[in-house]
Amino acid sequence: MVDAGLIDGSWTWMLAVLLDGRTIMGPGEWPDRVIDRTVQQRLEKHALLTEVSGWPHVSFEYVSDTGVLPDIGLSGIPPIPEATGPADHWWFDGESAFHLTLTGWPVGQDS
Repeated sequence: MVDAGLIDGSWTWMLAVLLDGRTIMGPGEWPDRVIDRTVQQRLEKHALLTEVSGWPHVSFEYVSDTGVLPDIGLSGIPPIPEATGPADHWWFDGESAFHLTLTGWPVGQDS
């Protein structure tokens, strides 16, 4: 186990920052998982989340095998690669936002 580098506020769980800037987390009995590509990407995703947090929204949950992303077929809303990483995918056009985020990863399953 790598020593924690920071605490994820929304999870209230420790994250480790690897030498290449990636962050990993393994809450409870779940295996360690790479959460962010870089600390910069982590900051960008949280900046977008802050910008849209007061907007009306709806949440859905999708459960799949480990590493299988749902095909949500967004057209017309550009992806935001600066905020997108292994556990978060963002689309944003200033009026609409879509945030696909990993919320759980017990062995063999992602949600």
